[in-house]
Amino acid sequence: MKVLGTNGQYTYFVELPASEFEQLQGSYGYHGQVNSSNIGKTIPVSDMYDAITSLKRAKDELPSIANKLRALADLLEPIQSEIPLEVKESDIAKEDW
Repeated sequence: MKVLGTNGQYTYFVELPASEFEQLQGSYGYHGQVNSSNIGKTIPVSDMYDAITSLKRAKDELPSIANKLRALADLLEPIQSEIPLEVKESDIAKEDW
């Protein structure tokens, strides 16, 4: 993306290849056609950036979460034979519904 200019009030004018524009729209690869119906379209780039940043943070937290899940699994493993695999409707009191 190339910055072409600004109006001096929080707005930038940019030029970007069609392939990058396709990716901003959620496409995966340039299809060789420029769609003129995209002119004037607003693309929520900030929202996309926030989502990617959030995923990156979550990725950094995954090892810690995995360790907690392993610890919980270790706690549940000894009692798993005590947990019925199938619960029949007759086993549940109607007032529980």
